[in-house]
Formats: sequence, structure tokens, C-alpha cells
Amino acid sequence: MNKEIQLNGHKVEICDSGSGSIDPWTGKKADELGVSLVGTSDMASFMRVDEETIYKLPHYGYPVYELISNGTISSYSDLLSWCDKNIRENDKFSYSKSVADLLRIKRRKDMQERQMTEVKQVIVVRKDLGMRKGKLVAQGSHASLGSLLKFFTKRERYGGSIEYSTLFKPGSALDKWLNGIFTKICVYVNSEQELLDLDKKCEELEIPHALITDAGLTEFHGVPTITCLGIGPWDSGEIDKITGNLPLL
Repeated sequence: MNKEIQLNGHKVEICDSGSGSIDPWTGKKADELGVSLVGTSDMASFMRVDEETIYKLPHYGYPVYELISNGTISSYSDLLSWCDKNIRENDKFSYSKSVADLLRIKRRKDMQERQMTEVKQVIVVRKDLGMRKGKLVAQGSHASLGSLLKFFTKRERYGGSIEYSTLFKPGSALDKWLNGIFTKICVYVNSEQELLDLDKKCEELEIPHALITDAGLTEFHGVPTITCLGIGPWDSGEIDKITGNLPLL
């Protein structure tokens, strides 16, 4: 359903995407501008905010979201150039100011996402074992949890209870990871020796890690077998020194 709002003194109809839709700022159809006008949900998704926030933004205008997304507008000079070509004269100042605000918001969101990916966990799996998908996922989960537990201290409490606890500073690798998006990367090697070499490098760089040995109860004919390695969460750059050249699983 369409909805009307007031935008810098203009009555603007929020509508679905479509090449024939009219952009309220330029008075032109989307196909004349070379973009498709974006609906509210698309804008909210692009900006990574909810739709109500989009309605409240003072710079709510159509094509700019796609133009920023596809790289047509990436700087203030790009914005001014685009405005000179497309925006009606009496709207240029309002539009350029509103889009500049939008660029700042997007850059802040992008910076927050980059900060979240400064820390990651890497799971290295032996592809040569030909594990079933379920088995592979289970072994990778062991590696992820095992490596995370390296940050925890295990204590036996009064009455036989077991306590796992950890302390970490704000801004530490563990803080960023636990309060972030749990960034994980899965890569592979083709031999046990490669995995052991990576394990040794983790030891040398003092990066928390866990080497997983399967008991062989469901696969590997009852023979205990080293299957994978969990590394981190830790600084992405440090982990890349160990796994940066490995192919994605």
C-alpha cells in the first residue's frame, strides 16, 4: 500500500519499486534516471535499519539509495555532479544535504561492520578424509567450541559442581567476537600433516586453538583420527598468517 509523507515541504508518495515510478526530487521517471526507485523495505535493508527509521529520516528520497549502493555516488563531489545533472534547481540544496547525511550514515554502518570482522574464528577441516556432511559439521562444531573454551577456566566447586568462567577486557578479541556476529571461516587441507603443521604455528604465535581427534566410533573403522582444527576467535590478521592461503571449504 502506498503512503504519503512530507519531505522538505514536498508531498512524497512512498511506492513500490518500478521503472515507471516518479522520483519526487527530479520529477523524472526511474528509467529516465537509469535507476529503479526503491521501496521502503529495500531502503531499510540497504541501510540495515527498520522501516520506521526510514520514514523518520529527513533525507528520504528515492534513487539515491541505489546510486550509493551501486557506486554511482561514493563521494560528496559525485553527489554534487549528479545533482547538477538531475535535480530541479530549487531542490538542489535540500537534496545534496540530505544525501550527504545518508553517506555519513552508510559509512558509519560500514565501519561498524568492518570492526566486527576484525576478529574471526577459522575452522580447518581435512578434506582428504571424505567425511559425510553430517560428520563434517559435527567435527567442525567440536573445533569451534573447543577453541572457544581455551578462553575459559574450569573449576570444581563445592559439592562436585563444575564451573567454566572467563574474564575479558572491553575491545578484546573475545569481547568483539562474543558481542559481534560470530564470524567463522571454514577452509580445508588435504592431509593430517598439513593440519599438524598449522597446529604448530598456532602454538608458536600463541593463538588459542583446538585440534580435534575423532574417536572413530561411527567412521574411520574404529581408529582415532585427527579431523580438524579450530583457531580463535582471534585477530583476523594474525590468523591470516596461518590460514590466509587455504582454500574455502
